[in-house]
Amino acid sequence: MPVVPLNNIYTHSEYSDLTEKDRSTYLAICLELFGSTMLFILTGILIFKRLISDTEVVLYRKDIKEILSKYKEYVVKLKNMP
Repeated sequence: MPVVPLNNIYTHSEYSDLTEKDRSTYLAICLELFGSTMLFILTGILIFKRLISDTEVVLYRKDIKEILSKYKEYVVKLKNMP
């Protein structure tokens, strides 16, 4: 069996074979994933907030219609404020 010099043996790191370029690529991917996740969450919050505010407007209009139908005969239109 021939003896192979130690410097010719392919060795790799015990923890990782990543180069600095690989690490920066993975960091960029993680940052993009984090950014898109934050964008998705913020978009969801804004949509939810819009739905809630639309519901409040609908309830307000419903209340106004109720009041106007109930007190229609008592409501008067003024040209000038007294």
